[in-house]
Amino acid sequence: MTLKNRRFAVLAEDEPAILMALDEVLTSRGFTTIPCTDGASALETIRSKQPSLAVFDVNMPRLSGIDVALRLRMVDVMHDLRILLITGRDDLRTRRMILSSGADDFIIKPFDLKSFLGSVDSLMEGPAGRWLEREAWYSPLQEAGPGHSSNQLPPQESLPAQAYSNLISMLVRSLDERSLHQPYHSVQVAHLAQLVAHRLGLDSAVCSRVRAAGLVHDLGLLFLPDSVVNKPGPLDEDELARIRQHPFTGATILEGLPPQADAAPAVLHHHERWDGTGYPDGLAAEAIPLEARILAVADAFAAMTTRRLYAQPLPLDEAIAELDINAGQQFDPAVVEAFHAAAEL
Repeated sequence: MTLKNRRFAVLAEDEPAILMALDEVLTSRGFTTIPCTDGASALETIRSKQPSLAVFDVNMPRLSGIDVALRLRMVDVMHDLRILLITGRDDLRTRRMILSSGADDFIIKPFDLKSFLGSVDSLMEGPAGRWLEREAWYSPLQEAGPGHSSNQLPPQESLPAQAYSNLISMLVRSLDERSLHQPYHSVQVAHLAQLVAHRLGLDSAVCSRVRAAGLVHDLGLLFLPDSVVNKPGPLDEDELARIRQHPFTGATILEGLPPQADAAPAVLHHHERWDGTGYPDGLAAEAIPLEARILAVADAFAAMTTRRLYAQPLPLDEAIAELDINAGQQFDPAVVEAFHAAAEL
């Protein structure tokens, strides 16, 4: 999504004195600002105004700063927006949560305004999208993010698990880099699926497994030629048949990687349809694994809201409308409803 306003900032802080100070100092630097006092209003304002800079506290009413950042990156696809988070906690878990939300940087309270401006200047003068360069985005063992526990394995399995994780990370990053127009599709699907799983009330282990499955859902595409995967026009029957093999290929690979084997059913069935007309097995309704039904919605939304070889991205409201239209046909209606709530749309 292209940001329209280079010197426009949205601020969100529930402490009035801090909010006023940040507002005044950014105004003095030539920014037009809109101050907000909670996360939900900040998210709504950013979506409507498309600023170049967002500054908000981690701990806010209604939606936390981490929740807002994650939705802006994964739902709204605002990869160029500079996000600076403010936190009063300086511990390793908070740092990991912030950096896994898609924030570009963070600053710890108490801070002086000179340090704050230095952080803002660094963000605005540097290239956009640096948040995505973190290797942790592609790790299936990454700390799971807001509201979730990490999918760490027992200590006796940690070394082989890390080796498998490194292999998966390398493969998935290669897949995303190969894409001409969806530079972090796997990451986006993983986090959207995790948000939905959490909204559905699934336990932390399942939420982590859904995220891992989202990360590797298209792994089988690595074994197809660029001429098929990145073809700008319609696929012929042979090419379509080859594309439809990718869930089976991906699931087969995962079954041979013990720490990721439990993600295989979701990967195998993420192109099934609620009405039974999908592939590879033509499963219908609740015969489709729940995790696969979640991936189907996350994958479709991510595809619709990013530029593809054959189509421009849809606005959020049109993408959501497409999910609604196809609920009960292509998608599980309960999962679509949970997506609405999770995405704050």
